[in-house]
Amino acid sequence: MRPLFAALLTLVFALPSAGNVDQPPKGLNLVDWSQIRAEYNRHRHTAFPDRDGFQARNREQQWNTRFDGRGFEILPDQGTWRFGLELIGQSRARVTVKQNRVTYQWSPTLEEWFVNEARGLEHGFTVRQKSGPLDLRLAVRGGLHAEGKGSAVRFVDASGAAVLTYSELKAWDANGRDLPSHMEPAGNELRLSVDDRGALYPITIDPIVQQAYLKPIWMTASVALWTYPVIPWWSGSIKKPAPVWASTASPTKALPVQGRPSCSCGQQVCGNNRPI
Repeated sequence: MRPLFAALLTLVFALPSAGNVDQPPKGLNLVDWSQIRAEYNRHRHTAFPDRDGFQARNREQQWNTRFDGRGFEILPDQGTWRFGLELIGQSRARVTVKQNRVTYQWSPTLEEWFVNEARGLEHGFTVRQKSGPLDLRLAVRGGLHAEGKGSAVRFVDASGAAVLTYSELKAWDANGRDLPSHMEPAGNELRLSVDDRGALYPITIDPIVQQAYLKPIWMTASVALWTYPVIPWWSGSIKKPAPVWASTASPTKALPVQGRPSCSCGQQVCGNNRPI
């Protein structure tokens, strides 16, 4: 993988002039090009140590995320809001980091993990052993409050404007069987519940945090991610490009054979215990 990533450092500057970044440049096959892009994205979303733990940049979501061993906190590029979640009933986790993935090992049977990627902050839990009803209570950090319930909630500010979504809640067991799951706010908490009847452990629980609204990437000076030829649209040679949204309303996920979205770990065999 290192030679592939080194090759990307040379090729990445050619991306703005490429008509379609999904197609490999001349001299590379599709498999190598996919690996290069995946490795590049993992590196640019890597978590680095800071004085309080670890911090990860997310240009697409226009925020920084801090991991302090108890929970996480998101600080936006613009705005004064802060947001985070902290698992209730735990003290401080053993933290490990592998590129853009941060893992909190709470106990031999409970693991919390985060994957920082373009579409948002994936926030998951792996529960390895049954110990009563599968309910997780999360304390909300910052001044936003949750609205809604079910598989998605949104976090709004004091004026009622949506700032973030916490959505796409899914749960599955060791066989990849989908399990009924639900989340609901309760005061300054968010509760995640999974019906584990008949399930084979370990069980994975997997929602994602995303900005409720983002500027189009082509309007954001700090992010240069064009997929159009470098020809001025006003020249008449091409039409003005439609905005490439950094939102994840239509995330680019590959669909595996079973029809489920492939895991963000980018592997054929999911690192989060889900067969894909």
